[in-house]
Amino acid sequence: MHSNSELGSGMGSDSDVDALAQLVADAESVSDAARLAQIREVRVLAAAGVLAERQAAGASEQVKAREMALRGIAAELAGVFVATDRTLQRRIDEARDLVENYPVTMTAWEAGRIVRGHVRLIQEMGCLVPVADRAEFERVAVERCEGERPNRVRDALRMIAERIHPRTFTERHEEAAAGRAGAGRARWDVGPDRDLADGDRGWDC
Repeated sequence: MHSNSELGSGMGSDSDVDALAQLVADAESVSDAARLAQIREVRVLAAAGVLAERQAAGASEQVKAREMALRGIAAELAGVFVATDRTLQRRIDEARDLVENYPVTMTAWEAGRIVRGHVRLIQEMGCLVPVADRAEFERVAVERCEGERPNRVRDALRMIAERIHPRTFTERHEEAAAGRAGAGRARWDVGPDRDLADGDRGWDC
């Protein structure tokens, strides 16, 4: 919370200072509510992915069965989220990856130490770090993000990833991009065209 003296710099009256202070308080409340809603959405989508996995358990062609189950669940949720089925499938996979593979990031996000932009960057860079080293990357990355805007920490997170896994960033990024392209061909070869306008850009590992 800002002090009235800080808020009053350049203001014309005490009433203006009070009005601005209230606006700041309201903005903080809205920001907290939005963050919690975003986190709840991620957990709902991750749970949808778990449900698809459970529905496919025991099937003779488990990968195909999971894709079919995921498509059905995504179709049910698409209307709620005002997104295409394919976008929902992607977001479900991303949410499950985040919840299951980035617990430190989720905890920091829930506590308000980082924002959604930080989370996206950590997930983007983290998928280029070996699973065995990811917890260390997460810990350092979250600390680096605290108190900084997301667009100011991208290079720092890249350097952290490179230090933990000393291969060139370009090599690892090309490999990850090739993997995403292959997964994309397998995932999007049927059904309606993907709507690139809705949903957030994600990072498949």
